[in-house]
Amino acid sequence: GWPACGEIDIMENRGREPSINHGSLHGPGYYGANPLSSSFTLPGGQRFTDDFHIFAIEWESSAIRFYVDDNLYQTRTPADVPAGQRWVFDHPFFILLNLAIGGNFGGNPDSTTIWPQMMLVDYVRVYRDANLPVPTITAVSISKKNLIVSGTGFDAKPKILLNGEQQKTLVDELELGTLVGKKVAKKIGPGESVILQVKNSDGTLSSEFHFTRP
Repeated sequence: GWPACGEIDIMENRGREPSINHGSLHGPGYYGANPLSSSFTLPGGQRFTDDFHIFAIEWESSAIRFYVDDNLYQTRTPADVPAGQRWVFDHPFFILLNLAIGGNFGGNPDSTTIWPQMMLVDYVRVYRDANLPVPTITAVSISKKNLIVSGTGFDAKPKILLNGEQQKTLVDELELGTLVGKKVAKKIGPGESVILQVKNSDGTLSSEFHFTRP
């Protein structure tokens, strides 16, 4: 199912529609044949197979903008999600490139299908907005079983990492600069040194903070 995950389709080009690219969001309640979707058509009967093109998105936690060759053709926000469903595009995703054969979207090949087929990719690039906050740990302390991490640049859904492993993290909505690692202190023995980091919801990591438990 799709309870908390999602899929962002930046480039969907069907063989029977050589001039049309589809951009879609799939999530809980809006997947399969009912995504949040729009399309871009090349002018003058051009086909995407005739040349290289740039497919891109500008992705923020509360908005996604779709482009083909710098032409903005679709913007989606949480307001577009069906009533009672969730916007699930506020966390990192994997990048997948594939040449799909068959299925409901493209249809199955038949006697007119030309083989072999290939997808040529010149480059894949990911950029980060330089204006986004960078998490920084300034102090660490222990309160009973919990680890208290103070700092700056934390967003609304950060996670504490202990030696690279994500920990259960509580956020004080009234004090965003303080995070609580639930029962994390239990994992650090007296005199033990560990590496702590904070990861924001967009995947941005803080520098390593070396902490030794007294």
